[in-house]
Amino acid sequence: ASWRRVLNRRDIGCDDNFFALGGDSLAMLELSLDVEMQGLSLTPAAIAASPTIAEQAMHLELHGGALQASAI
Repeated sequence: ASWRRVLNRRDIGCDDNFFALGGDSLAMLELSLDVEMQGLSLTPAAIAASPTIAEQAMHLELHGGALQASAI
């Protein structure tokens, strides 16, 4: 849901790359804030290092924030 809001797209799969879909540094900040509003922490650096929903969900799980990929 966060990716859809930030990127203003509906056609997003778990293995799509954030940057290939039009994400940039401003979008990374927006995504980071959107996820933070859900009570989780996903820094812009973590987004850059894990540019797919699947990778971000794994990152959140490993760092104490279990979250379904559909919420990202």
